[in-house]
Amino acid sequence: MAKPSGGAGSKKATRTKMNYYADTDQDGRIRPAHYAGGDKYGWRNMTDMQLHGVMGLVESLERELNGGEHFEPMPPGTGPVGRPLE
Repeated sequence: MAKPSGGAGSKKATRTKMNYYADTDQDGRIRPAHYAGGDKYGWRNMTDMQLHGVMGLVESLERELNGGEHFEPMPPGTGPVGRPLE
């Protein structure tokens, strides 16, 4: 999988923090996968690996659902936020 681009003519953009939760089994697989693939894919850290995977999915969804165009940005807090109450 090629490293997804940062966008048309993108410079180093301001970075915002985003989080997700993983169960113990997923976490146990993610860390060694980062270690195993870091050199091949040029991941300097976990953020690089996560962005590589997420942006690959985003680009696929943009092709499938938005005619290949970038989705319009949405401000933080738009849509569901955090874990649902149980």
